[in-house]
Amino acid sequence: MSDLLRYLTSTREAFQDTRRLNSLYGDFATYEHSNPEGYRANLDEWRLGLISAAREGIIPADPKHKEYDDSRFVLETGNHLLHALEMRQFGIPVALGKVVEDAVKSREFIELHDFITSPTSIYQRRWLPTIPSLSDILIWGWKQIGFGSQDSLPKGQWVIPANLEAASTLLLKHLRSTSTSATSQIHTLSSLRAALPVPFSDADLSLLLTYLTRDRPHITTATLPDGDILLKLGAAPISQTDTTIATLRTVLDSISSPINILETSIAHLSNQARTAVAAHNTPAARAALKRKKAVETALERRREQVFTLQSTLDSIDAAADNVALVRAMDASAGVLKDLNAQVGGVEGVEKVKDRLDEQMVDVEEISNVLNEGGAVDEGEVDEEFEALVKEQEKTENAAKEAENAAKEAERRQKEEAETARKLAELKTWEEKQKESAPPTKIPEAGKETSESRTVEKTTDEMAALSL
Repeated sequence: MSDLLRYLTSTREAFQDTRRLNSLYGDFATYEHSNPEGYRANLDEWRLGLISAAREGIIPADPKHKEYDDSRFVLETGNHLLHALEMRQFGIPVALGKVVEDAVKSREFIELHDFITSPTSIYQRRWLPTIPSLSDILIWGWKQIGFGSQDSLPKGQWVIPANLEAASTLLLKHLRSTSTSATSQIHTLSSLRAALPVPFSDADLSLLLTYLTRDRPHITTATLPDGDILLKLGAAPISQTDTTIATLRTVLDSISSPINILETSIAHLSNQARTAVAAHNTPAARAALKRKKAVETALERRREQVFTLQSTLDSIDAAADNVALVRAMDASAGVLKDLNAQVGGVEGVEKVKDRLDEQMVDVEEISNVLNEGGAVDEGEVDEEFEALVKEQEKTENAAKEAENAAKEAERRQKEEAETARKLAELKTWEEKQKESAPPTKIPEAGKETSESRTVEKTTDEMAALSL
């Protein structure tokens, strides 16, 4: 089983169902009118399966076109594709030609030569009659021969726009995430190929750049003197400054790349010297240390060169930031100038203020004229105000006197109640004393009993209370 067929049977549910496989591998082109829904379902399943497999880079190419072997953007049709899809139980898909024809009509497959040579975007609609493209000629030829016999499929190379769009989204995301300064917006194709998370062949990268510059114009490209491709985000033309920055970045990458190798070599030579010392092999240890010193010197030199180039790029970024700042300030000055011109400058504002003051004076004079007929005597107003104040004072004084009288009456009621309570207690006590008192004895002269003193004290208190 080929990698392509293994991928389809493991990821597509339709290729795991025996009944669906029998329909997919059969001549379902005869269902176009009798069963249009089943016909369309088979077309879509084959088309989506081939597009998905191409995106994973597992569709084989014609042995004569190795540059598109395992391409993510180009589908090559021919007998080699039929054999890659052949199953022992169902054979080869005999209606695969219909799938390609339908995809070409819907512009989901575009002939490779037409894609490369097209002067306009593949998404631009063609309103005027044009010369038949190579795709049209191939489709016409296929129709003449019935889109292949039961065991053959006409050859063709078809670009898959859906995969180009998905890859361009991935590439732009990477470029924007790394473009944090003026110099980091400049890339080269070689550096980009090394940084991409998904590997692309040279042929695929060429198609992707064509798509990004013509069909989805998000980047601008130019060829450098060394043959590398310069990439710049945005639609602005590439300047000599951009070319210089790209050259600096290329040199920086070339100088930086051996640093890891040199560091690994130093570690290896250090271990080699230790091993020689442990074996008492003095000549070998000294030779390893000499080579280590030479490598350390080379490493230090490269680090200095990297530092110099990186400092140059940092200075360029700072200068670019200054240019952007000055341009923003210049634009802001223009905006302020326009706004000040709209109000007529300082003189215009003063004139407006003078006119406003004049109108305010006129308004005050008009109000005075309108109020002359209803003038009010201020003396009468003062007299009436004083009368109201006195009346209010009388009312407040009367309220205070009434409040004080109420408080005094409440105080007297409390005192009277307390006096009555004590009289009642005294009466009760006298009655109890009379009931329990022994026969009366005449006290000695100068002596008083405690009871007589208590009675006198209570009598005095009651007299004070009654007063």
